[in-house]
Amino acid sequence: MKTTLQLILFLFTMSVFAQVPSGAKFEFLFANGSLNNTAGGATAATNLTESTSGALSIPDRSVNADNAYQMNSGVFINTRAGENTARREIGVSFWIKTTASQLASSGNTQVMLIDGPEGFLNPRFNNTTANGLRFGFGAQGSDSNGQRRTVGGLTGTPNIADNQWHNVVITSFINNNTIEFRMYIDGVQAGIGTPTITNVISSAPPTFLRDPRVIVSPQSQFSGEIDDIRYYQRSLSATDAANLAAENPPAPTRTIVYVDASATGLNDGTTWADAFTTLQTALSSTSSTDDVWVAAGNYSPGTATTDSFLINSSNIRIYGGFNGTETALEQRDFSTNVTTLNGDVLNDDTGVAYSGANRDDNNTNVVTISGNNVTIDGFVIANGQADDTTSGETQEGSAISIQAGNITISNCIIENNVVTRGGAVRMIDRAGSLDIENSIFRNNLGVFGVCLYTRASNTNTLDVNISNSLFENNTLQTLSGGTGNAGIIWFRNDFGTQNVVLTNNTFANNRNLRKGVGATLINANRINGTVNISVLNSIIHGNRNADGLTMISVGNDAGSQNPNSIIVSNSIGEDAAFSNIIDNGGNRRNISNSSADPLFTSISDFTLQSASPAINAGNDTFAVGNRDLIGNQRINGSAVDMGAYEFGATAGIEENSKLEFVLYPNPASNVLNVVSDLAFAKAEIYNLQGQRVITSNEAAIQVADLKTGMYIIKIVTEDGATATQQFIKK
Repeated sequence: MKTTLQLILFLFTMSVFAQVPSGAKFEFLFANGSLNNTAGGATAATNLTESTSGALSIPDRSVNADNAYQMNSGVFINTRAGENTARREIGVSFWIKTTASQLASSGNTQVMLIDGPEGFLNPRFNNTTANGLRFGFGAQGSDSNGQRRTVGGLTGTPNIADNQWHNVVITSFINNNTIEFRMYIDGVQAGIGTPTITNVISSAPPTFLRDPRVIVSPQSQFSGEIDDIRYYQRSLSATDAANLAAENPPAPTRTIVYVDASATGLNDGTTWADAFTTLQTALSSTSSTDDVWVAAGNYSPGTATTDSFLINSSNIRIYGGFNGTETALEQRDFSTNVTTLNGDVLNDDTGVAYSGANRDDNNTNVVTISGNNVTIDGFVIANGQADDTTSGETQEGSAISIQAGNITISNCIIENNVVTRGGAVRMIDRAGSLDIENSIFRNNLGVFGVCLYTRASNTNTLDVNISNSLFENNTLQTLSGGTGNAGIIWFRNDFGTQNVVLTNNTFANNRNLRKGVGATLINANRINGTVNISVLNSIIHGNRNADGLTMISVGNDAGSQNPNSIIVSNSIGEDAAFSNIIDNGGNRRNISNSSADPLFTSISDFTLQSASPAINAGNDTFAVGNRDLIGNQRINGSAVDMGAYEFGATAGIEENSKLEFVLYPNPASNVLNVVSDLAFAKAEIYNLQGQRVITSNEAAIQVADLKTGMYIIKIVTEDGATATQQFIKK
């Protein structure tokens, strides 16, 4: 949000409307220092007891006095509930705040132990050399052949030892003869894979957590802060986790951390004069309430090929494009003050190739993100060389390797990156969202999914939204120089659900060096799960295979199942390429499309000539954001233009301060709420065919009757300001 009022409104409304899951077996809220279990039907026998006097009652995340506890050599123990039924599906939620200094320097720091005669769940920090400081858990169940163990969530979780409050949810599910676990940090699924306890003897899952008790800081290992512990004898859903994280969320006080390679002051990041001179130093010092401002210059992750800019903290925002004098974000000019995150360690590259061209010394992954809710804005990210054969991950994500959820990439140029598998930007086996806005992908080389390679995790949902962006001169080619497949972009799904919306983008002069067939530019396919893709208000022109034939604009080039649905609307694709979209059981939609020449200004300038058929040919309800790729007004004339550029538009203060608003919850089931700091007049909701399906004069909009899928909402205020956003009806 761009204003303090909007942030306050958002936090307040999320707190008011969050539906905390009911039916907890144990619920310790510590109100006024109380150690009582406030869950329904609780008795004095199930209350926490303070075995030592070391724990201290402190203010909670909302600064309410005596509503949380600071652990300090104290142990809170819950006496057993006296139940004999083994609960295999359980869930626990708690708020935690700690720093690295409050944890063990090596090994595990146990935060909590929920145990019973047959098993336990043990949330803990792990501080080994291999994992770094990560939060995870251990679990154990029993079967007829003895104990079965699992460890989860350590390598793929963000660093939450940042002196900020975080919500943690860990829950289990039964799947045939296994107990599966998931963990959520601040409402976003975290960790890699699905840890399980498996019964190898029979088809029944192991017994687990009969007659449980809760111990906080077992063995007096944890000295951080804790609040609002809830234990459920059932599974918790992703929606439950989101609602628990939204209950009285702490309002962040954001701090600016400055980076300038030419700074000569104290180098502590507190001002431009005293800025950090290296970005990696700044990133290692950030917390979840920091904005990192980086002045123009060339920044390298380090001299080793394995060095990378590591973004471990959640909720941080990293901005480039400053000249080193700005006092407000709006004052920066990222087009003039070029800020490059450069994988070319020696600055000696002579080209873009799988080998040679002086690229052997380049960094494998220029940027690696393991924190949730991260924004990268205003950078050139270039010259990554993901050709390390030790793992698939080191052959992918040469520009940005994403290992978390809810990531935004804005105003960036991703160029001259090489992957010997897929994805200059890679987001594999993740849940949440990836938003790419007003960015350029050019001159990248790869074997599949050259620019972007995504896949949802397990049974979860990944939403990918790309808007007002340009993809030009990218090449798909095998390592031997022969045929390639799976598109310049590959939206792949082996499980879960992936919803993809591409809006007002331009694809030009990309090459798929595959002979004899059309090959595919944008590839979407699935082995299992669900893939839905929509291409809206876009231009696809001048893209060729090795024989000079037009590439199929959207389809399945990887040989597995087709997408569940493909919608292409108000877009241009040459040689009627859209007619070649693979039809999957009638779920293909071609609406108001054209095969005309878009009349680019030149072969390298993809703005529009005055006679272009793309002008005023888009659908306004699909438009995302207030500006086009070069910062001009997004809608100029009778309707939005197709493609990344708006013809004849100019940038202006009035347009750039246009209405912004928050939607929650998103995805929505029954009611979609609108929060803005301007007076609400009405809302209109459109489906992806451009049909208006709901009009509401209330900011709380009833959406229960909508079918599951993606929709566009247009908000109008009393003074006539308008804005649109996408949302999901689940």
